[in-house]
Amino acid sequence: MKVISVWIKDHLPHLVGFCVIVILVFFFLQTQRASKYYNKYLVSEGDFQAKNTAYLELKEDTDREKRILAKERDEEALARQERDGEIKRIRATGRKKDAELVKAKAKIKELTPDQLTTQLNARVPG
Repeated sequence: MKVISVWIKDHLPHLVGFCVIVILVFFFLQTQRASKYYNKYLVSEGDFQAKNTAYLELKEDTDREKRILAKERDEEALARQERDGEIKRIRATGRKKDAELVKAKAKIKELTPDQLTTQLNARVPG
């Protein structure tokens, strides 16, 4: 054990130097790797502007299409609401006529045959 501690004391500066060199080589290789990657994917200013312009045009076209689709959906919804309103109005009118018909039938049931004949003759011209 004493031999190992003496050997470490004698060679400690060499071990520290070796570790420092290994760390420096590691960082150097990492920076080389990073710069290689960066240079490979680096986009020049002109390419960036072209890509940016193309993206903006695509986005503008997409927005325009979305607005057109939204307008069509709104028109369809408005037409549907108008149809629904018309259907409701027709149903209400039909219910009103049905109610009048039921009332008329009830009145007819209450009348005697002589009263019914006089009312029918009064309504029929001639």
